[in-house]
Amino acid sequence: MNHTEPLIADPRRAHTLPGRVYTDPAILAEEKDKIFARSWQYVTHASRLAEIGAYVATWLVGEGVFLIRGKDGEVRGFHNVCQHRAHELLRGSGRAKVITCPYHA
Repeated sequence: MNHTEPLIADPRRAHTLPGRVYTDPAILAEEKDKIFARSWQYVTHASRLAEIGAYVATWLVGEGVFLIRGKDGEVRGFHNVCQHRAHELLRGSGRAKVITCPYHA
């Protein structure tokens, strides 16, 4: 994104971004690459993953992901898809002893 206009500190003279910035797929792709893929993204508060097996599944910029606390106490994040059929593995939040693809069961 090339913004040629300088930032305006005076709110009486300032304006919002052009509407296309919010709807243009090319701008979204560029933001995914230059912003979201290069920085940490907030998913949930650590208190929701307090127990072993606690998980939270969500979507980040069009990608299904989940966080889960492992048996060793570490929180890890994964893509929320089965590697064979790309089926969603977990939904919402809860506790899981084993993560099983609903298709393969």
